Amino acid sequence: MKFNYLALDSDKKVKKGTIVAKSDKDALVQLEAKSLEVMTLKKAKFGGSGKQIAFGHLSRMDLLMFVKQLSIMLKAGISIFEALAMLKDQAKGKLQNLITKVLDDVSAGTSLADALAKYPKDFPDLIVQLIASGELSGTLEDNLEYISVFVHKDIDLRKKVRGAMMYPVIVFVAVLGLTMSIGLFVLPQILPLFESLNVKLPWSTKLLLWTANLFRAYGILIIAGMIFGGIFTPIFLELPFMRPITHRIYVRMPVFGVIVRQLYLARFFRVFATLMDAGISIDKSLQIAHNIIYNVAYKKEIKYMQRSVLQGEPISEAAKNNMFLFPTMVTHMMRVGERSGKLSNSLSYVGTYYESEVDDKLKNISTLLEPVLLVFIGLVVGGVALSIIGPIYSLSGGIS
Repeated sequence: MKFNYLALDSDKKVKKGTIVAKSDKDALVQLEAKSLEVMTLKKAKFGGSGKQIAFGHLSRMDLLMFVKQLSIMLKAGISIFEALAMLKDQAKGKLQNLITKVLDDVSAGTSLADALAKYPKDFPDLIVQLIASGELSGTLEDNLEYISVFVHKDIDLRKKVRGAMMYPVIVFVAVLGLTMSIGLFVLPQILPLFESLNVKLPWSTKLLLWTANLFRAYGILIIAGMIFGGIFTPIFLELPFMRPITHRIYVRMPVFGVIVRQLYLARFFRVFATLMDAGISIDKSLQIAHNIIYNVAYKKEIKYMQRSVLQGEPISEAAKNNMFLFPTMVTHMMRVGERSGKLSNSLSYVGTYYESEVDDKLKNISTLLEPVLLVFIGLVVGGVALSIIGPIYSLSGGIS
């Protein structure tokens, strides 16, 4: 939640702004850590000075550019105000608008984390908390570098997943387009000849004609239905009452379920390790990871882990609650990290391991799909060819 505050700094100058905190007590602790003497502290209301503003989702590439360049500038000794001003001049469109607003807030005395927290759709809680931690500990440029590495890996992983999915989709659409073109434009030209000579049509030709006639009669409705289904099916599956069901199906699907689980494990441990490296506590890191991980099944387990940790249970033991979502190797690595005092290193290793596993599986799927798709193309093209050549062959046999 967000709180509006009015406070005095060490020079007795009045400062006002907005701060993100779990409670009013947590907000007071954060403000006191900034050497501010709090005069008033109120929970921010929508429409007030602490309202959340959104220009729409900032692209990941823009986000990567912002945090990476800001980190480089701060490491070069440039002040946060000058760095933001330079980035504003370089940026365009939505990113420039965001940086302008953030720069105005920072100029008025608001911390960078609090300024970014006003735009939760563009700067997730992970980024805000890492920046807040960096501002408190004096390691802002290092934490920004952590963020840039995280975002860069996230972009790479999404590209690999998208690339693996696009190839079969493109092939399927191309084959469907070819089949429909032949059925709609080629067959109707030679069909009258077959009918006039009483040529018996094979079942493949009849099926192709039936499909073409169906598409000719109801083509607009079929296309509209496909578009409607493509748009609204994902929306329906993500409705609150459907989400727990669909998300559990995703992680339990044959073959692809393994990849989905490993994707979420890679993301969870990357987030967790990044937050731990930045000095954020285990329970707070779990809370942020819970907010970032989208799958309901994993969110439930992460929330359970957070409650268990707050009750004093080791995180490696809490992770054993669901061995399907958190395999034995994961809990073992956590336990090793806890015993050695290097938990963040163990978490980082697990995240890297699952990233490589996902990468290998996506490559294997792409490799396996190529011959499967070639066979599919051959069967479809061969079937269409037989649908046309078969009657022609029968016709030539009858004439001879």
